[in-house]
Amino acid sequence: MTIIVWTPEAMAADRLSTRGDTNYYLRKLWRVGNEVIGLAGGSDYCVALLAWFQAGAQLEDWPRWQDKDDYAIALVARHGRCFLYDRTPYPIEILQDFCAIGSGREVALGALSQGASAVDAVTSAIIWTNTCGGIIDREALV
Repeated sequence: MTIIVWTPEAMAADRLSTRGDTNYYLRKLWRVGNEVIGLAGGSDYCVALLAWFQAGAQLEDWPRWQDKDDYAIALVARHGRCFLYDRTPYPIEILQDFCAIGSGREVALGALSQGASAVDAVTSAIIWTNTCGGIIDREALV
C-alpha cells in the first residue's frame, strides 16, 4: 500500500509494499529529467509505467494494460505544477496547492489541509493507517 504526497516544495512517499501478509520496502519516487514521479499501484505495474516515462512518455507507447482493473497511478511534479496520470496517457492537472494518492491519501489530505508539509502528511498516514509505513523518501522541488 502507498502514500505519495505533492506540495510545491516537495514530493514525499513511504516505502511499504505488501504481498499478502508480507511487507516489502521499495522506492516510489524517481527523478526523470526535470520531473519527479511518484508511483502507486502494483509494483510490477509501477515499474512498467516508470519505464514509459523514462523512454520519453510517447502517446503511442502508452502501456495497454493501464486500462485494466489493475494498473499504476503516477503523480508527476513538473515546472512547479502537479499532474496525475491514471488510466490514459493524458495528464490531469491538479489545481490545489497539494495532492495525495494511495491508500493513505485521506489522512494525508487532512494533514495537508491544516498546513502540514509533504513529509508531515506522509508521517500522519503512516501513524494513522495500517497500509503505509517504512522510511519516508523526499524529493525537493524548489
